[in-house]
Amino acid sequence: MNDTLYSDEIDIPLSKLKLDPNNIRFRHMGTELTEQQIEEYLLQEEDVRLLTKEIINARQLYQPLLVIKLPDGTYIVKEGNRRCLSLRMIQEQIRNGKKKGFTEDHFSMVPCIILSGTEKQIDVLLGTIHVSGAKGWKSTNRGYLIYKCIEVHGDDPKQVADSFGMVKSKVIMAYKGFIATERYGQKYETEGGRYVKKFWVFEELYRNSTTREWANENEENLDYFINVVGKSKMSNLKDVRKFAKFLKLEEPKKSRILEILNNDNMTEAWKLYEKEEKPERAWSVLSSLQSTLQEFSHEFLKEAIGNKLKQRILTDLASTVAGLQDDLSSMENNRAEMK
Repeated sequence: MNDTLYSDEIDIPLSKLKLDPNNIRFRHMGTELTEQQIEEYLLQEEDVRLLTKEIINARQLYQPLLVIKLPDGTYIVKEGNRRCLSLRMIQEQIRNGKKKGFTEDHFSMVPCIILSGTEKQIDVLLGTIHVSGAKGWKSTNRGYLIYKCIEVHGDDPKQVADSFGMVKSKVIMAYKGFIATERYGQKYETEGGRYVKKFWVFEELYRNSTTREWANENEENLDYFINVVGKSKMSNLKDVRKFAKFLKLEEPKKSRILEILNNDNMTEAWKLYEKEEKPERAWSVLSSLQSTLQEFSHEFLKEAIGNKLKQRILTDLASTVAGLQDDLSSMENNRAEMK
């Protein structure tokens, strides 16, 4: 380990360990939480109960907590908040006689490693653990850390990508997605900062090349998307992908469908899309067929010699095309007569 960032592993009294109020998990709350509030929040996560069972079965904590020391002699847990809470719960059960086979001081000392680096060094460390490491964070937490490294620490996307073992394009995607999420939160703030749960939809906006280019064109486009999300018109990733298909339409079809999406819902917008797009898909199939026929070699054609089924395919195809050409000629003549 890097001597400038880590200490050797030492045992620290559980009573001196404090949960981290600045943990990325709580960042969206908008205010610093108390110990009790942090405990209540973490207890909502199923992992805490699973960790508690694992620690009880092992009768020890295998992985040390990462902490920073405060001037008053206590320690803030930077990595391992759920494990710390699990130990508190176990100790409480032992004291209350609900957990047999343990003495009251069994978990009173906790293996820890003291961090002494800068805030940026610690953020990068947590990023290597949770962004590119085995202990993956939820996408929202990953997005915020990437945002923080760029906005607060002044790193560029390439530096962040190198630090976390990521591709630069994915860093930019998460960064822009988080900025858009914050912008969404400013307009559609809900109790408890739940707006960050919409990060997935904005991350997908910048993942898809069609929607990304459209969002980057101007502020109005992003505002439109934020409003659509705020009106609950995007409920899953499929909806974002449908939206990308809307953007590929020619005008005025595209504007008409976007208006329906904004004023009505995704279901109605998709119905119109399928109605408008059906002729386009048919022409696309014809174009693909034309390309296939142009590449149809004489070697392939030889297989039709003496094969009535394959000969019938060519005859029917020629007849169908001739019929379409006749129909088109009639339409052109009728149009000319109407003029």
